[in-house]
Amino acid sequence: FDNKSVRQAIAYATPYQDIIDQIYLGQAAPAKSLVPAGMPTSDFSFSAYELNYDKAKELLATAGFPEGEGLPEITLSIAGDDVQKERIGILMQDSLKNIGIDIKIEKLAYAQFNELQQGSKLQMWTDEWISWVNDPFYHVSWLAQSASPNNYPKLKSDEIDALIAEFTLSD
Repeated sequence: FDNKSVRQAIAYATPYQDIIDQIYLGQAAPAKSLVPAGMPTSDFSFSAYELNYDKAKELLATAGFPEGEGLPEITLSIAGDDVQKERIGILMQDSLKNIGIDIKIEKLAYAQFNELQQGSKLQMWTDEWISWVNDPFYHVSWLAQSASPNNYPKLKSDEIDALIAEFTLSD
């Protein structure tokens, strides 16, 4: 996942609408930004990802893994007691086969999953974020600041960090 084109290929092979329809029974919406719909400053104009197997295959080939050939084993980890995440994993597994990627689904006890996720030791996983406040700064601070304990993918952007520091009113 160090290769941006591989990450993008997986994003284009993710069955977003199937997840919404089959897992959440239409009671969800795609996350097209860290700032969700209905929240001030929400802007989805930069969101490019939707199910597109041709684009996903093209990106895999660009990354040097045509039809998934040469990729190492990929493990999608889920908390074993989370039926919705397990069903998402099955949909992902099925969808990624369409571009030549086989993933293994690993069920972990919740405590182990949580510890590995917080330590950024999972290769691929599903999760969700439920906000308690209608504040975009709250979302971006928790999910995108490099020092945040909830930035599990370890996103690092000096620009985002500088903006958060500039607009943080207290320590």
